[in-house]
Amino acid sequence: EHDLEVRGLKAAVVKGGGHEGMSGMSSMSNTTSNVAVHTKAGKSATVEFQANEKGTYEVFCSMPGHEQSGMVAKLVVV
Repeated sequence: EHDLEVRGLKAAVVKGGGHEGMSGMSSMSNTTSNVAVHTKAGKSATVEFQANEKGTYEVFCSMPGHEQSGMVAKLVVV
């Protein structure tokens, strides 16, 4: 089980994303929120979003211990 969150980025989520129900496919269309997507083991999930601000953002898995284990990345919005 994993998720993906973008720390500090507010964006208009177009499709997918979210944590509720842990389905990985909740709809948050046209709202400005944190970018996040969650999926159960063996499944996949998608989030499509439009960033509101340029910058470099941390991407991480927020499941306990996962970020500390190195499940991190950078997202650069230009």
